[in-house]
Amino acid sequence: MARDMGVASKSATADLHGIVGAWLKYHGYDGLCCPDHECGCGRDDLFPCECPNTYECVPAFCQEGLFFPATPEGGEDDDE
Repeated sequence: MARDMGVASKSATADLHGIVGAWLKYHGYDGLCCPDHECGCGRDDLFPCECPNTYECVPAFCQEGLFFPATPEGGEDDDE
């Protein structure tokens, strides 16, 4: 049976929210952020932009209402 691979339905988007939100919660993250676009969203309000960016959105922690990318274990970025 062929599947429509066009625009995701609201049901598919809801499933994506649930899967990503559960994964973030399980791993202890507060939400997602996209450092290049300086945006972030919490687990309870994922993708308010309605445009999940699977290449640039990364797990994040929230501090004082701002989302910051989670760093690798040990807390140091590889670039430094």
